[in-house]
Amino acid sequence: MANIKIWQISKTFPFKPGSRYSIIESDRESYLVDRDYAWWGYISPLFNWLIPEKALKIDLSKEEINTLLVEKEDLEKQEERGNIGIGWGILLGGPVGMAIFTPLIELVNENLTLYASVFIVCLTSVFILIRKVKLSKEAKRILDVIGKENLFEQRILLYPISISQRIKVLFIFHLIAILALVGNFHFLWIESNKSNIFLFVLGVASFLVYSHANGLFMLIGKYRIKILDE
Repeated sequence: MANIKIWQISKTFPFKPGSRYSIIESDRESYLVDRDYAWWGYISPLFNWLIPEKALKIDLSKEEINTLLVEKEDLEKQEERGNIGIGWGILLGGPVGMAIFTPLIELVNENLTLYASVFIVCLTSVFILIRKVKLSKEAKRILDVIGKENLFEQRILLYPISISQRIKVLFIFHLIAILALVGNFHFLWIESNKSNIFLFVLGVASFLVYSHANGLFMLIGKYRIKILDE
């Protein structure tokens, strides 16, 4: 068991490998992880920590992997800027944000029939899922870029390094799931099925994030790895 660093594939390609794959770097080895493999993670992150998944050990030096796949300096700078971005997000999401957006929300609120609201939600959800499937299929091209002869299958287990990290990931997961559900289907609990465009946009955005939940939780948490085939 060892602590790991998880990197996004940040090199520029004509496709988006980062939509599906991540790089796990331990002290000794590096692995390519297919985040779409562990479908049970979309039910709950708990399953990801209990059920082994398949990873591909990359038989290249770390220098070669960095040159081919990862811009570490840029990613580290993005992480630093991310802390500042969170602060601005809290500010805009608080009194300042509500003061700006509330008048706009009231202007675009619409009364829709229940059938129209359900149709819009279903259409938007299908579009998000189709987009994810398309990106996922294109991302497999990264296997040829690395070279399949340099990839060797291994079973691994990833789990947070502490209880506080587990609570953090579970909290964010359930928050996103609740926002996606309430935002998209809030009209079911409102008299006259009045649809609020702000809640709908919030629901769509949350569902978009949820569709990439496995990747998100790998980036926001700190993890250990256990190799099961040794």
